[in-house]
Amino acid sequence: MPKYQYSAGDHPDYHQPHSWCDAHEIKHFADDLEFVAEQCAENYHDNGGYEDRWPVEFRIYTNGTEVARFNIEREYEPSFCAWPVEIPVVA
Repeated sequence: MPKYQYSAGDHPDYHQPHSWCDAHEIKHFADDLEFVAEQCAENYHDNGGYEDRWPVEFRIYTNGTEVARFNIEREYEPSFCAWPVEIPVVA
């Protein structure tokens, strides 16, 4: 099973294989490079990438060789919370 590295950013100088993405889930889906890219994006986001402007270009590497490129968009799932508010009494 290959070990994956990734690079992320919008400038060519950012694209050197430097960050490891060996999340546990990848072991089960290692042949699905789209899934690997999404896991790398999550790793990147959780380690400071949340400050970037998305979409972000990701390059996936195995043994130092680029094997795939993806543009990845960050998605949001809004959640809502309600609580009661008193209705003012009008005299």
